[in-house]
Amino acid sequence: MADMENNQTNTFDQSAMLNLMQQGFDIHMQMMQFAWTIPMNAMQVMIDMMDQAAQAAPAEGHAAAANRGSFNVGKMNIPPQLISMLMNLDMSPENLKKLQQGLDFLFGVFPVKKQE
Repeated sequence: MADMENNQTNTFDQSAMLNLMQQGFDIHMQMMQFAWTIPMNAMQVMIDMMDQAAQAAPAEGHAAAANRGSFNVGKMNIPPQLISMLMNLDMSPENLKKLQQGLDFLFGVFPVKKQE
């Protein structure tokens, strides 16, 4: 009889420990999911702000933008000041690689519209 009670107590202790470990794991996964979604939400907010700014800007064609010394990429207008800054960068292979990674990231954030 005492052996049976000891066995039940041991089973209860193992069950409680497994339950505690499962709860800890669940909390950890929720925190990791939240931490992962913060930059995704920030990028979505930035994209929405850029879309709103592009819609609020006066509509003009590519030719008018080119006449001012700037050009359009999609709905985004690249000003001549940014172009001159890029032209004055140190064009070492390391800096070019960093620039390429930055541009890849920037243009990778924009959604691609599929043709139907």
